[in-house]
Amino acid sequence: MQPMLKALRGAGIHVVALHHHMTMELPCVVFLHYWGIGSTRQTNNRTDHVPAPAIDIGLCEVGRSRQSIRPLDRQRHLHGREDSMMSNRLKSLLVVACAVLLVGSAACMVWGEKDDDEDAGSNPATPTRARQGATVPLEHGLSTSERAGTPISAKFELEGRKRHLSVYTMQGETFSEVIVDDTTGKVAKVEAITSSADLTAATAQRAVIRKATKSLRAAVDAALTAHPGFRALSVFPALKGAQPVAEITLVKDGTLTTVVEPLE
Repeated sequence: MQPMLKALRGAGIHVVALHHHMTMELPCVVFLHYWGIGSTRQTNNRTDHVPAPAIDIGLCEVGRSRQSIRPLDRQRHLHGREDSMMSNRLKSLLVVACAVLLVGSAACMVWGEKDDDEDAGSNPATPTRARQGATVPLEHGLSTSERAGTPISAKFELEGRKRHLSVYTMQGETFSEVIVDDTTGKVAKVEAITSSADLTAATAQRAVIRKATKSLRAAVDAALTAHPGFRALSVFPALKGAQPVAEITLVKDGTLTTVVEPLE
């Protein structure tokens, strides 16, 4: 490279830049910028006697012998391996990230459906969904469950993706939940109420029923007679002042309404 530069300067050609455009390439490419004043023929005549630089693959730094350049070649090789390893790591990380996103999306869908099921009691549209497809009326479930005790509340509900009619009953000091098949009208199972939340609700309902002189079945029948075309979704006892009443939720064509019937 040095003989060529000296020849250019000796011929009146000004060297203005000498640089690389790439890094770690083999063979190494060096770009030389020069300019001169004169006609094309004069400039050509000046450069005709400029020696071409020696071609040496791997000789990328001016003034170094081939032997001194060998460590640079080794360094380029190592850098190439490192770049390849880094590329493989990035690909692996990308695959892992995609897998995490897919698993996370699936988990969100599953938990979202689970939350919908758990929050069914607080969703106003849930009673309607719980009643859809049922062929057994709520009042029939009240009568069927009497074999397990006195009914103190009843409702259609969704447990997971299963729909059924749940009736709380009392017998002496014990409480039971009677599950009635909403398509056959038969008792599917009877379970003792043991959880604290259910026991608290059942105890409060029993306190109202003990003051009542009319059954929940009679209250539901009265509400349905006063609202032709409606179906009962649930019935719960409550105290209105000192008077025991039944709060009954009815539905017709997707429209919900709550009526209050006296229990005495």
